[in-house]
Amino acid sequence: MAGGLTGQMARERTFRWIVRSVFWTGLLYTYLAIFRQPVFAPYRFLLENLFLAYVPVELSFHLEGKTPRVVFWAVFAVWFFFYPNAPYMLTDFFHLALCDPYILRPDGARTGLLRPDMRMWAMFANMSALALFCTFVGILSMHRVVSALLQRFGRWTMCWQAALVLVVTTAASVGIYLGRFPRLHTAHLVTRPVETAKLLSSIWDLRLLEFVVMLTALQMAVWGLLLLLRAAPSRNGG
Repeated sequence: MAGGLTGQMARERTFRWIVRSVFWTGLLYTYLAIFRQPVFAPYRFLLENLFLAYVPVELSFHLEGKTPRVVFWAVFAVWFFFYPNAPYMLTDFFHLALCDPYILRPDGARTGLLRPDMRMWAMFANMSALALFCTFVGILSMHRVVSALLQRFGRWTMCWQAALVLVVTTAASVGIYLGRFPRLHTAHLVTRPVETAKLLSSIWDLRLLEFVVMLTALQMAVWGLLLLLRAAPSRNGG
């Protein structure tokens, strides 16, 4: 029993450092290959977005059912407000329009064919790697936090888990909407609390509801994929 617990803790530490290393390498790569390159100037925002997506992942490593109550809820509150920054990365794909991806006819109309511009495809590859990694690992962090919450409340059932995931992803979808349209930054919760409160009281309409439903479904689908991968048997049958 003790040996199994020790091995599990070792695997957990290894997992955490692998994830951290990938994020830190990604930040360095984004700074050197995108932020510092004039040709990619419109995409310098990716460095900040990547860092903001890393924050909830790191925080999730410090949330466990046995964490002291005050520390647990303080870290959870910060994690909750930063978590939307992870799936938010998926919406950055729309900025690829800045590359003018379509071949144009002589009259200026789009043909529907994509340009074989390798700089554009390099940005597509970079953005895809960052967005997919941040979204998947971010939702993994959400899964870990939900597990810690259920452990603390003693409500460990699949129904409770799905319900809590739905609540968190719905709240995250509202956060993504606030960041993408009114351009509310996570830091504004502290630096502009009054303006933020007024904004939160004025955004509720059908458009927001439709957006939240779509983005929540997307996050739930990724979470379902995560569960499927975790349940898949290994090659050796273990």
